[in-house]
Amino acid sequence: HDRFELLVPLGSGGFGVVWEGFDMLLERSVAVKELVVNDDDASDALREARATARLNHPAIVSIYEVLGEGDRIYMINELVHGQTLGDMIAAGELSDNDIGRIGYGLCEALAHAHQQGVVHRDVKPANVMVTTDWLEGSGGWRVQPAKLMDFGIASIVDGSDFGHGPHAGSRGYMAPEQIA
Repeated sequence: HDRFELLVPLGSGGFGVVWEGFDMLLERSVAVKELVVNDDDASDALREARATARLNHPAIVSIYEVLGEGDRIYMINELVHGQTLGDMIAAGELSDNDIGRIGYGLCEALAHAHQQGVVHRDVKPANVMVTTDWLEGSGGWRVQPAKLMDFGIASIVDGSDFGHGPHAGSRGYMAPEQIA
């Protein structure tokens, strides 16, 4: 798309490729999730975009726009610099206090999502970005924010959209009642 420049690939998987990009109109860095799609995939991408667009919370990655070109969909998101919680856990980089602070923020994010009728259904360390930015919290605490991302299999529970069925998610992270 003429407005967005793709700069550096940040990651890839079964979903497609995520790029660091630049929005030339608004002159800001963005994350661009590029998906090669068929008709079913296009409706999944639109569901993800709609679910994420309902949410406005500092611990949830924001979506800015969705564009389609041929067999490609581009989801334009907030760019978060950092690393996944999974990578940080594997490297042993987190103290108990860090984990508690990150967990508290994620609980707040999930409560917000649920209030908006959105159930993520794939909360796992790989879907949490821990930012490189530190904030001064209340009481003099320094907080390293984390952001929940990838609402690709989220469901909207107001009856309009249930996504991939009741058993979607990563097996090791699904709620017991979801598996049952």
